[in-house]
Amino acid sequence: MTIVVAAAIWVGLIALFILRWPGQADRSTIYFGMAAGFGLLLNIDPVYLIADRWLGGANLADLLANTAIIIGVAAFAR
Repeated sequence: MTIVVAAAIWVGLIALFILRWPGQADRSTIYFGMAAGFGLLLNIDPVYLIADRWLGGANLADLLANTAIIIGVAAFAR
């Protein structure tokens, strides 16, 4: 299920990026959405295991993923 949610967020973000880029629109929604999407992407088990191995295997990938989700959700809530 996480894969479906992460894919849906990234498809929506790519669409926003393409549709809103030519104008002078505020891009903070896109950036904070990318933070949340990145966090969800890192919560997919195979991706997490690879990223955690790259970061030394001390659950730093989990910390990075959860921090990105919190930043993205907190920005949207504001």
